[in-house]
Amino acid sequence: MEPTAKRKRLSTAVPWLIAVVAVAGAGVLLLVQNYRPAGGGRDTQPQQSGGRDTQPQQSGGSPLDGALAGYVAELQRAPDNQELREKIIKLAARASPVPEIPVQARDHHFQAGKLFEAAETINDVGKAVDEYQAALLIAPWWPEANRDLGLALMTAQRHDEAIAALRLYLAAGPEGPEAGAAREEIQKITAKRNSRFSMPLGIRTRCQIKFPALVADYWLYIDGRLVSAPPHPDIRHEYTQIALAPTQGYEFSDKEGMAAVVNPGGQIVYVRKGAEIYTAQTFDVEPGTHTLGFLLLNKTGFPLAVASADLELKTGDSKGYWFNMPADYVANEMPAAVVPFFVENTDWQQSFSWRQATVKKKIKAFADDPVVQALNQAKLGAAAAPAEHSRIWVDLPAEHGGKRELDGRLVAALLKYIADEHGIDEHATTWAPDDSPADYKDSLAKLLPLIRAHNRRIESLKELAGEDSDPAE
Repeated sequence: MEPTAKRKRLSTAVPWLIAVVAVAGAGVLLLVQNYRPAGGGRDTQPQQSGGRDTQPQQSGGSPLDGALAGYVAELQRAPDNQELREKIIKLAARASPVPEIPVQARDHHFQAGKLFEAAETINDVGKAVDEYQAALLIAPWWPEANRDLGLALMTAQRHDEAIAALRLYLAAGPEGPEAGAAREEIQKITAKRNSRFSMPLGIRTRCQIKFPALVADYWLYIDGRLVSAPPHPDIRHEYTQIALAPTQGYEFSDKEGMAAVVNPGGQIVYVRKGAEIYTAQTFDVEPGTHTLGFLLLNKTGFPLAVASADLELKTGDSKGYWFNMPADYVANEMPAAVVPFFVENTDWQQSFSWRQATVKKKIKAFADDPVVQALNQAKLGAAAAPAEHSRIWVDLPAEHGGKRELDGRLVAALLKYIADEHGIDEHATTWAPDDSPADYKDSLAKLLPLIRAHNRRIESLKELAGEDSDPAE
């Protein structure tokens, strides 16, 4: 009886055992099919019929792995997030396999290389920079693209951005001579920037600057650093500029009558007895030769009128310097010339060609203007290391004042100069008579995107001006 009972129990258990083994086998097979190594592999989830995968894609068509895809999508919403870019680069470097470069990114990179090789102006290089940045928005982990972007930015004289791009290249951990060259370039740019904007730290000598109090709005400089800006509560005497003729000089008066006469070279050639023409400020500096500066806002010509002088100070010295008015200072404001567009009805093609040439000339002049380039550099520097007290360093051409620190009001004066000098009136440029040919109107309409993009570049510089940025005084 016992063997029979055992056989019955065994015959009952075998089907259950087979079922258990089958279920376990299916589970193992499912686990193997869905296994994906940490930090690598590809998402095998199929797309829904008729739907569209919104995750960033690799060149093979598969989406990027989990966290990396999320970071890339986040970067595309906030492209200025440098910390996120570095996080993506380091995550991709650890991935196995390393993410492939999407075809779109390679296309942008190839186009950037062509533009960079053919570039003749900084504006041309800027177009290559835009293409490199477009490639890196799709594949931000691509080391070579960051390296090439850095080199293009250096050529465009956008040094702070170049440093950021080269540091992202190095974050991927490249080796060899190219990595060493990138480190050397970063060191060169950083050293040059620091030497330009360094200031004496010791306080062992004293200098006194005496300057005309004829104009209350003045700015004082020592070695390019702004040390005194308006308003000046110590100026109590008020003067009125009552006559101005650039070839004859000009006069200042107060309540008692004429107080001073200034010749065309800026020298004060007459001071009424008892008139408080000069005021003074005293500063402590290190021994050595220092450049002193006295700046006023011009109403015509270049907006900044600067008088400067070098003063040598030895340890224990106490010297002073008397400033005259800046030689190029002009107080009155002449009406701006208005140049209307004349439409030649008999030759519409000639009329369009003239307008198109005018637009291109404005754009090129803007790109080549050293003042514009200086403000672009200042904008990048302010973004990398925000200036204190709404002041920024600007490396202006020597004839316009050279390297110096500007407050919001002076920056606004430069921005007004740039807008007046390089801005394009889109309405006046693209206006056409009602009876002009349709193809003429269409051609003018095609100039609009170019004009608007140019004016936006000018507008983007306005963020450099702080709250106290009214240049009208």
